[in-house]
Amino acid sequence: MNVLINTGLKFNKMKKAQSQVVATVLLILVVISAIVIIMSFIIPFVNNQVKKGDCFNVINEIEIKNNPKYTCYDETLQKIKVQVEIGNIADKIKGFKIVVGGAGSKTYIVDKEHSDTNVKMIEFNGEVWELPGDNEARTYEISSITEKPDSLSVYPILLDGDVCDTLESLTSIVDCVL
Repeated sequence: MNVLINTGLKFNKMKKAQSQVVATVLLILVVISAIVIIMSFIIPFVNNQVKKGDCFNVINEIEIKNNPKYTCYDETLQKIKVQVEIGNIADKIKGFKIVVGGAGSKTYIVDKEHSDTNVKMIEFNGEVWELPGDNEARTYEISSITEKPDSLSVYPILLDGDVCDTLESLTSIVDCVL
């Protein structure tokens, strides 16, 4: 009978040792699963914040100049002139969007390829088309504007094509004086 009791004790000790190993393995799997789940949310969030950091570098560096000679609405010719000035970000952007706000807002792209046919640059030093350089301004004409807009906004376009939000908006557009 002693033999059975001793064997029973050994069996219980082996069973107890196995349950500790199983519990440890399960705990490790739970921790690994939690890390994978958390990282699947954290990595995209961090990447998104880094991209916003690129926009942070260009914010307040692009603006519409409120000069009635260069930013105004011409009702007779149904066009608007917009003077855009950029700071030290010419190497960080490939262009910008101008949003003409009113009853129906319209967006116009001004970039190195000059893809929007309704936008033309008012010639400056013989140049037909160019973006402003660092700390420079250029005036653009946007045609087919049938009514005086309520606002003008400019949004920088980064080199990778992402469009940043803007703090720059002009809400008082004057009529052009001939």
